[in-house]
Amino acid sequence: MSYLVTGKKEQLQESINEANRFLSKAKAAIVAIDKMEKSGFVSSSCKEVAAAKRASMDLTRSLVAARK
Repeated sequence: MSYLVTGKKEQLQESINEANRFLSKAKAAIVAIDKMEKSGFVSSSCKEVAAAKRASMDLTRSLVAARK
């Protein structure tokens, strides 16, 4: 195996895991936003949206590692 390929499988799997984590957090954020809109409660953010943002940043970092 080439030295360029060593570790790529793990990096790609990590990116897949982070993508799945982001998707679940983003879906939860959408549900929370819908609930806030239906209840008439107005907020600039909520914990589900913040969790989705953190998951997005983690996904970005794992994708950078996979590109190297």
